[in-house]
Amino acid sequence: MARPRKTPVAGSGASGAAGSSRGVRKRSFHQELVLNRWVLGFLLNHYIRKIKLLISIQ
Repeated sequence: MARPRKTPVAGSGASGAAGSSRGVRKRSFHQELVLNRWVLGFLLNHYIRKIKLLISIQ
């Protein structure tokens, strides 16, 4: 069975042409850096909390 195609989300930065045709501004390098740091920190904190919870249960 064939896998479904991945469609880029408008404004996500995945496709420059689709985003610019809708009037959505591309994020700057600094904005991408800050967003990536925030997401990474959020996910790491989430997984660290889960691991600590699992350890405390045992």
